[in-house]
Amino acid sequence: MGIFNAHCMLRNKGYIHEKAAYAILVLDKKAGVGWTLNCGDCRVGGVNRNGDVLWLTPVHSAANAFGEEFTIKHAQSIERNSLTKCLRIRHFDEPAVSQFELDNYEMWCMATDGFWVDHVLLGEDITTLKDDASVLTLALSVGDINLQTDCANFEYINNTSAE
Repeated sequence: MGIFNAHCMLRNKGYIHEKAAYAILVLDKKAGVGWTLNCGDCRVGGVNRNGDVLWLTPVHSAANAFGEEFTIKHAQSIERNSLTKCLRIRHFDEPAVSQFELDNYEMWCMATDGFWVDHVLLGEDITTLKDDASVLTLALSVGDINLQTDCANFEYINNTSAE
């Protein structure tokens, strides 16, 4: 089932006023490539051999509405919290899609804006944030999943990764 079909199914579930940012990471170890899909301000980053995070997904906010790289200036703008693309029932926004070579990265991270903007970019203490500040790191090795979150939004992963 494609994203568009899943989107259409949500219309019948009563979520007509809800909206959300999302990021998807697909890794094909056999082919040596990966893909990201995202709408909004959740991001996927590749972690290189030096430990640096290179963001693979764009940010869809009114602060950088022309698609420019998201900077501290954008993070400090009140327009940062207005998304130009998101998952919403009334309108389908096509996600941004990126492809990359797996060999370029040691691991990957998926982060909410509370983590990558407020905590990392602006340097705010993660324990005092009002926004969700979650990050999930993944490596291709079995069992290399690390979760840092301030809420239970990844509880399913915690419950299944221990099995």
